[in-house]
Amino acid sequence: ILEDQGIGYNKIYRIYKDNDENIWLGTDGAGAMVFNGFQFQKVVFNDISTHLFIMALDVGGSTKYFGTDGHGFIQFRSYRDYICFNTKNGLSNNQVNDLIVDKTGNVWIGTDNGLNCYDGKKITNYFMPDGLPSNHITSLLQDQKGRIWIGTFGQGISVWDGSSFICFADTSGLSNNYIQDIYQDRKGVIYLATNDGLTVFKNEKFYSYFEEDGLPGDKIWSITEDNYGYIWIAGDNICRFDGSVFNTIPAGKQKGRVERPFCVGG
Repeated sequence: ILEDQGIGYNKIYRIYKDNDENIWLGTDGAGAMVFNGFQFQKVVFNDISTHLFIMALDVGGSTKYFGTDGHGFIQFRSYRDYICFNTKNGLSNNQVNDLIVDKTGNVWIGTDNGLNCYDGKKITNYFMPDGLPSNHITSLLQDQKGRIWIGTFGQGISVWDGSSFICFADTSGLSNNYIQDIYQDRKGVIYLATNDGLTVFKNEKFYSYFEEDGLPGDKIWSITEDNYGYIWIAGDNICRFDGSVFNTIPAGKQKGRVERPFCVGG
């Protein structure tokens, strides 16, 4: 589906499905869009920007959250009921790289300068003096035990257990300290997409995989799981992992250029 077929914009950065089966798109320059199965509708925030780059989405609940490139994050309830949070009202930085809503309803926001937690009333900021290995946050995940996993740009990961941060880096077993994505499968295994290989956290141990182990390339952008339990890994190419063997999917003919591949679960 391309711009001239109704999607409205060709550069798609994020795709998520909500609980009502609507498909939400975060674009590079045209804000957010939603597809209800029949047509696309643009989510307009003209008072914020007409050319929003949506870096992150969380659309699992009735309230949606959009992280932006330079304008903070948006709490969206309806087209007339939304709030933008930025450095003027408590956010540590306006460049939002990822955000998640945890099981208690707190919103965690990873930015270029600090980690933030919004509890519905106020925003709490976390920085390196609080225990983070870096202020540059790239990715977030809440695992099945309720811990928050925080990926950084160049300093590995940190895990928030509710009271303190526990840090891990290449010296702890990670394949690389530049984290692009964090994913947990249905069995509880955690996968880290890095700039140099795939790291798997299983049975409280880290295992690393590289191109020589079957990956189609060492730089990994994103990870997801399908309905059959296969892990899909997007890098320079896309491959499927069954827990022991990587199978690269041959690139088909495509119109245009894929600048940053990503995976969509389902």
